[in-house]
Amino acid sequence: MSGQTPSQSTRRSRIRHALLAAAVLAVLGTCLAAATASRWFPEVLAGGIAYAPNHNRPPDPAGDPRPAEWRRLGVSRQERIRVGDPPAALSIWIIDPPAAAGDAPPTVFVLHGIRDRKDHLLGLGRALAADGHRVVLVDLRGHGRSEGDWLSYGVRESVDLARLLDELTARGWVSGPAGVMGPSYGAATAIQWAGRDPRVAAVVAVAPFTSLCEVVRDYLQHYLPGLGGLIPDRLVDDGLARAGRRAGFEPAEADPLRAIRSARAPVLFIHGRNDRNIPCAHSIRLHAAAPPGSQLLLLDGEDHFSITRSGTGTTRQVIRDWFRRWLAASPASESIRAGTADPS
Repeated sequence: MSGQTPSQSTRRSRIRHALLAAAVLAVLGTCLAAATASRWFPEVLAGGIAYAPNHNRPPDPAGDPRPAEWRRLGVSRQERIRVGDPPAALSIWIIDPPAAAGDAPPTVFVLHGIRDRKDHLLGLGRALAADGHRVVLVDLRGHGRSEGDWLSYGVRESVDLARLLDELTARGWVSGPAGVMGPSYGAATAIQWAGRDPRVAAVVAVAPFTSLCEVVRDYLQHYLPGLGGLIPDRLVDDGLARAGRRAGFEPAEADPLRAIRSARAPVLFIHGRNDRNIPCAHSIRLHAAAPPGSQLLLLDGEDHFSITRSGTGTTRQVIRDWFRRWLAASPASESIRAGTADPS
């Protein structure tokens, strides 16, 4: 005998049935949520990866800054250069060095990060020009005042830059060695350009990523704490594949780690140890595969935004020293390269 009254037995039976029903509903709800996520998540991820800021909104050249405005900013020349497949006009600013720099100064191309634009790096551009470089600030495809509907994380952008260098050389505006620097998206693009173009003689990569496929997973874990790591790989892979089909590129080719193995130019990697968007492990792995002469600078207390947007006086000086060293833009460069002078 259990000692239970009929009413107690009935009540316990109802509780068991209720708990069983709740468990079944929870399982069904999980399955439904998973099925729903398998439909919407890859599509949302693809859109976030593929769409450029200027998608379906090509900048009107009539809205470009007037000469008086860009001259006030210290810019020597403003141009729109057509590149690429699909075609797009890239907006660039050129800052000439002081006349004493000579007729064929080395050139530094300055790129920006994702969803950013060239004028946010104008201060660095002016500093590099003061060191004797001709500086080309570029709005990458689909950003700022440049045309373009899609992002390809350096795959198409690195080809654009090679063609841009072709055109500027043909016009007589660029001669001598060329360097390139950029943060984040721009850093990944710079590395991929160096991997395909031997004319690139020096690179500065601030907070780059090893590959698009890897950095997407890092972003998911950063922006979806506790959940990002639970998203099945197949959904992430589906989102990447959809982004590639939409934007017309192969996501697996957005791979700076593979590109750097073909590069000849030494690369200076600068990365914040507190970077949660693109952990510094990306730069550590890239540096291990980089050409001779490359260096890695990991900065305590710096995160992704502090190091790629505002930077520090120390960061800027290190970048200037790097290009002075490898592009021979100053009389002291040969002794710096040989290690017989203080590069500061």
